[in-house]
Amino acid sequence: MFDDATPSANALAANGLLRLAALTGDERYTEPARRILEMVARPMATHPTGFAYYLTALERLLYPPIEIVVVGEPDAPATRALLAEVTHRLIPASVTISAREADETIPLLAGRGTRDEPTAYVCEHYACRAPVTSPAALREQIDAALGARAS
Repeated sequence: MFDDATPSANALAANGLLRLAALTGDERYTEPARRILEMVARPMATHPTGFAYYLTALERLLYPPIEIVVVGEPDAPATRALLAEVTHRLIPASVTISAREADETIPLLAGRGTRDEPTAYVCEHYACRAPVTSPAALREQIDAALGARAS
């Protein structure tokens, strides 16, 4: 039940379910994660250091996910630069998806194509800010999304 240097299987399951809900927009994955967290709520509150990965899942449950989409050729330097902006920093309770092109079968990729060059979208609840093509603009949008959480 507890997790430490090695995450608990239940904590990993809760995190995975919440990430899946964020990536697909399908809220049916949220309820099993909520039940897992409710099961450990009391001991987690009294001994938080024994529940590190559960606390990460709790953060995912409490905060709306920041959804980041990067669309472009995977090997293109501009695509890699956009992805580096996302992967080289901590963005709590976020999900990131990268694809060569928009894909209508994947909700987070639906309607999100390139703008003649690799393009990134920062979204919350599938509502996206204006698409950007530079790492600096992507950084600004992620900072703004994180800042909105703090207020």
